[in-house]
Order: sequence, then C-alpha cells, then structure tokens
Amino acid sequence: MTNNINNQAVYQENQLETASVDYLIQQLMDPHPCDPKATEIFLFCYSYFLEGDVLLNRLIEIFENLEIQKENKKKENKKKEKENEKITEEEKITEEEKQKVLLKNLDLWIQLRPRIFLGDLSVTMLNFVLGYQKIFQNQVFKIIESLEALYSIEVNETNLYDFEKKPKLQIKQPNKQKQKKNNRNNNGINKKTKKKEKIIEKKMKMKKKRKMKKEKEKEKEKEKEKEKEKEKEKENDKKSPNNKSKNITQTKKITFLDIPTKEFAEQITLFSHEIFMKISCEEFFHSRYVDPNLSPNVSKMKWLFQSLTLFLTNEIIMQETVKDRVLVIEKIIEASFYLFELRNYHSLTVIQFTLNSSSVNRLEHTWKQVSKKKYKKWRNINNYFTFQMNYKNLRRLINSQGNVIIPFLGFYLKDLGLIEEGNPDRIQNLYNLKKLRLIHLTISAIKNFQFREKYHLKKKKQIQLYLANEFNQNRKDIDYYGIAVFKEPRKKLKYDPL
Repeated sequence: MTNNINNQAVYQENQLETASVDYLIQQLMDPHPCDPKATEIFLFCYSYFLEGDVLLNRLIEIFENLEIQKENKKKENKKKEKENEKITEEEKITEEEKQKVLLKNLDLWIQLRPRIFLGDLSVTMLNFVLGYQKIFQNQVFKIIESLEALYSIEVNETNLYDFEKKPKLQIKQPNKQKQKKNNRNNNGINKKTKKKEKIIEKKMKMKKKRKMKKEKEKEKEKEKEKEKEKEKEKENDKKSPNNKSKNITQTKKITFLDIPTKEFAEQITLFSHEIFMKISCEEFFHSRYVDPNLSPNVSKMKWLFQSLTLFLTNEIIMQETVKDRVLVIEKIIEASFYLFELRNYHSLTVIQFTLNSSSVNRLEHTWKQVSKKKYKKWRNINNYFTFQMNYKNLRRLINSQGNVIIPFLGFYLKDLGLIEEGNPDRIQNLYNLKKLRLIHLTISAIKNFQFREKYHLKKKKQIQLYLANEFNQNRKDIDYYGIAVFKEPRKKLKYDPL
C-alpha cells in the first residue's frame, strides 16, 4: 500500500520511500513518527540533502520559532479555558515536546556523525544550546556531554558551562528565613567543634602520608622486579642462541623464513587493524572511496592489499630451488590458519588471492611436494573466499562473528558502487530514501566492527619495520608469471625473462 502525503512524502507499508527535505525536517520534531528509522537515515546521510551548516542553522531557526509559538499558544489556551472551550488532541502536543524531540535528534546527529562536529559546527551548537539550558536542562546536558566526549576538553575555561556538576531538573530556591537561621548557626560555632576539626585534619594528613609511603614502596618493588626480568632475559639469550624469535631483534637483516609464522600473522593484523580503525564514514559517501585524496584510509587499505600480495608472490617465485618455494608456501598456509583464528579476513583474502593466482598456481613441482594435511586445511578455508554469489560464504562468516574482526572491504565497496549507480537520487522531485537506506545499512555494518574490542597483541618493532620496508618497494613492473614459467617450464623456452 502506497500513501501520498501532500506531494511531500510517499509511504509503502509504513516505510518512507521518497520525501522532501521540509517533510524530513518536520519529522525531526514529531514525537510519534510513522517511520522512526527515516530520521536516523536523514541525519546519517544529511550530505545528500543539505550541507551541515545549512541544516543546523535551519533547525535553530525552527527551534526559535517554536519558542515564540509556545508563548502565543499559552495565551490562547487561557482564553479557551475561560470560555470553557474544548482543546483538541493536536493542540495538546505542545511546542515544548517538539523542542525536546528536536534536541534528542540533535544529540543523535552528533553520535551518528561525530567528525563533522570537530570544527565550527560544535561552536554554533554550543552557543545555541547554552541559551536554553534553564528550560531544557536534561536534553542540553546530553548534547554538551557528547560534544565534550569528542573534544575531551574542559569548557569551564571559557566560562560557558560546568561539566563536572550535572544540572538538576528542579532547582528549588531556599526560603529567606531558613538562610538567616543557617547564617546564625554558622557564625556561632563553638570552640569545641573547632578543636575537633583540627584533630580530624591532623589525622587525615597522617593517613595521606602513610598512603604516599606505601605507594612509593610499591613503585620501588616494581622497578626491582623489572630489573630482575631484564637480567633473566639476558641470561636466556646467552643460553639459547638458536631461538629464532629472539635472534630477530639481534640480527640486522631479516628474511621471511626467519620470522615465526604466528608473529608474522599477529603483526600483519595489528598493521591492518590500525588503518581500519582510522576509516571514517565520510570516506564512503558520494563515492569518495574512489579518490585517494578524499578517502586516505580506504586507499591505505587498498595499498596494503596490493603490497602484501606482491610481497608474498615475490617471496614464493624468487626462491631459486623447489624446496625453498615449498617452505615459503607452507609458511604462508600456516599463517592463514593463525589469521583465521584472529579473524583477519582482509589479510586472509590476500593469501587466498596470491596462492590462487596464475603465477603461483602453475608451479606444479612445488605444489606436489607441499604437505597434504596443510593443503586440505587450506582448501577448507579457501571455500569461504569463493567469488560465487557475491562472496556469500564470506558474508555469512563475517556476520556470524561477534568478536574483533578486520573485514574484507572489497565487497562493501562493490555494494556501495552498485547502490550509487543503480539507484537515482530523486524520484519525481523527491529524495530517494530507499537508496539512502541501503547506503546506511552498508556503512553502519562497517562502523559496527570499529566499535568492538581491540586486539590484545604486542607490537614488535623489528618485524613491523621489515614489513613496512618490504611493502614500500615497487614490484608492480615485475613479470612474475614469466619468471614462474622460466623456473618451472612445461615446455622448453627460448627466451629468458630474468
């Protein structure tokens, strides 16, 4: 069932499909909207309708007009009460309720798109909100609290608002008679009470001194324990010189085979998780992810994908003997098991892409010597990364996980591209909310992964420096397929690609 409302909105089964900007702004003040999700979509995807400054100034104007209407309505209701006229249900919905709903939605806007309020918008919002803190104390405090969380600053320095003390909804002023009695009692304090106060102060000072001494003793004990641990590590290094993980920090040059597979997987997850957490919502709107200047963090994830594939293919193909190539492939397969446990699906797709590539997959002699157990496990993981049905298996796997995840951004970017190209922005001069609903779903899915807990892994600078140096090398012009054909030819070749 479709319902047209004054040529400003179209509903289908209580779901808003198309609407004008004026209608959507009115919904921000409605305490009982037909489609409450539409307001969230409008605030999340506001840039498709208006700029942030324009929208905020417009909402401030509406709020101020409601304040004027509120005073006029009070006068009219008093006249009706005197004349014994009935007040309708529409009139019962006061302007105060609309203002409260609008302030709640402004707080929701800050939570949905926090990064746009890291500039002039926050100043205009504060100046607007602080003018109404006496009337709407609870709503104003929530907005200021969310802005404070963004900046983590003290607004007391600018004498705007005291964040430490929450405003109370009902402030009762004391009577003048009670104030006089309290002043008399305070002035007539006995000498005994003063002596008691001095004794209590001395006791408190003694307790503080004792606490300070205990804290200093604990710090000294911790320092001694750290020194003992360092001495033990030095002794262990001398006793076990063949330990690979400890020799990595001692040796200057590192190779891929020297790094333990578990540490390699952990360091790549930390490397990619840092970039993933920096991605903002603004990089996905209006196909900005295509331009590296508009989406720096998404472009870094793409760069990581390309550089890691080239690094792994280089390590496999540039090995001189078949045995060395087998060792590298087995090491990469083992790393995929650890990455699967760590739920780093971005790096896992890189491994699946490299091992299934034409240059690596054609190495028949090396694949024959790879252990069958490892190969079977790898094939089981590889079933999740098939391109059939638009990564159907991988999507199910990612959605089923509840812990920390680094998702593969490839199919999310593909979805956004299809949504942008396949759906028009407007239908009969009304904005297409069906399109914005799909954009909201895809971006919020990525955003939900960022709010989860972080990895509790330790950084190892030596390994990360090695990986960063390897990733920054230019390997795009190297013909890996030609080198693979030369090293393991199926037929005799007359040319030498090296």
